[in-house]
Amino acid sequence: MVLLRPLAIVLALCFLAAPALHADEAGPEGRLRVRLMEGRLDSAEPVKSYRARTPLRTVWYEGESTWITLVLETERWLDGHAVQRFRRELDLPLEISAPWLQSVPPESVLSSSREVTWLGTTSINGNAAQGLCVALGSRTLASPPARPVHLGDWTLHAFAGRVNLDAPGSRTLTVDVRLTYAATFDEDFLGKRVPKDPKEHRFEFAPTQLEVRSIPKEGRPSEYAGLLGAMDLDARLVPTTTSDRVELHVAVIDTQDHPTGNLGQAALPLAEQLEGFHVFGVRDDQGVPRRTLVFELAPDHAGVTSVPPLQLVSFDPIAQAFVTRRTKPLPLPQAVLANAAHSSGVIGSSPPS
Repeated sequence: MVLLRPLAIVLALCFLAAPALHADEAGPEGRLRVRLMEGRLDSAEPVKSYRARTPLRTVWYEGESTWITLVLETERWLDGHAVQRFRRELDLPLEISAPWLQSVPPESVLSSSREVTWLGTTSINGNAAQGLCVALGSRTLASPPARPVHLGDWTLHAFAGRVNLDAPGSRTLTVDVRLTYAATFDEDFLGKRVPKDPKEHRFEFAPTQLEVRSIPKEGRPSEYAGLLGAMDLDARLVPTTTSDRVELHVAVIDTQDHPTGNLGQAALPLAEQLEGFHVFGVRDDQGVPRRTLVFELAPDHAGVTSVPPLQLVSFDPIAQAFVTRRTKPLPLPQAVLANAAHSSGVIGSSPPS
């Protein structure tokens, strides 16, 4: 005990003698910006995709589902002045409150199958942090190490969540950010920066209002079956290994940059339009943004010489209008026509009377 006492006195004197690191006395006001954007940032080229971002629409329609990305831009001043808010070593100095995003199940970054993604990095007490945990309300989102994403003198921190707009009405998206920072730091005897005057700052931003409308009844075509999105339609015939059948490949493509419709789940009334054909089966990949249906067909009788035009009605939420797409008639291959002329049974040799 006698030997330990002088050692403790020496260590204390070293700590007290450590020089103060005086920094910029200006506060954090204006050093953090918040933006909401539609879709997600490309993790491979985040700055490029951020510059080409799609502004968040204010008018939506019942049944849409979209990724909304909350982007924090922090000035690099914060890299040297932000200090962790809690005692746990890996907590961010930024604590975000965004109830609309906090209601989405938490997951990690860079996985399209997960519901919340994070892209970015920051520093704690001026030291780059790895394996950061993001304080989003009362939750913590785990993240693997990420390299900084810089935009000039600013650093991007992006949080994205899928929001389902499943009922008409108004949705309010609010964001506020709490930050703990210090203008002046000391060094302890181990050379680590210790905040001398930590302060809390709260950033408040104007809420964003989303209006969710019902699909209009006025002007709705009778053929409309609930498809939502900016759709295109394509069809082509593909020969099979047998001469009596042919495959009809139909592609429905959502042309939005960030598809928000229901293409993968919506009913597509196409088989009903194949009059004069026997449909042996349908393969449907239910893909998005391109959904492909493959019909295996044979003509019912020799009088059928082509696949009739198909049409599909969708509601385009961007144009706020019903849109009808049509394909052209597709002539049947000669082998199928010849087989139909000589067949019997399921495929007759003449039109029914």
